[in-house]
Amino acid sequence: NGHVKLVVGGELLRELEQNWDFKRWLRTALVRNIALSVNDDTVDAETDAIRSQGICRSNDAHVLALARVSGARLLLTNDDALQQDFRDRKIIPGTRGKIYPQSGYREFLTDRRNRNLCSRALPG
Repeated sequence: NGHVKLVVGGELLRELEQNWDFKRWLRTALVRNIALSVNDDTVDAETDAIRSQGICRSNDAHVLALARVSGARLLLTNDDALQQDFRDRKIIPGTRGKIYPQSGYREFLTDRRNRNLCSRALPG
């Protein structure tokens, strides 16, 4: 319904763009305003900052950096270590987010309460 947006940028965007189907979908999603691209340099700098702190349990500092920079507070993953990091207020301060397992994506897409977790607009 356009309320929940996929946020991409930095290393995560580079990983996802290796899939041609995703890359084609993303171009359309950006035009339709159902995806938001965050400046790669900003996300990469935040990724480096998180990695230098050595506080992550997961190997997904780039995903956490994207959440910090974008304000996104909705995560879809089955990775237990990433879930723990996402809940850690030292890593993701401020608003408490929601985590759904990949099998629960239909539930999170239809839950109207989630629209405010992904609605922050970013410059550039």
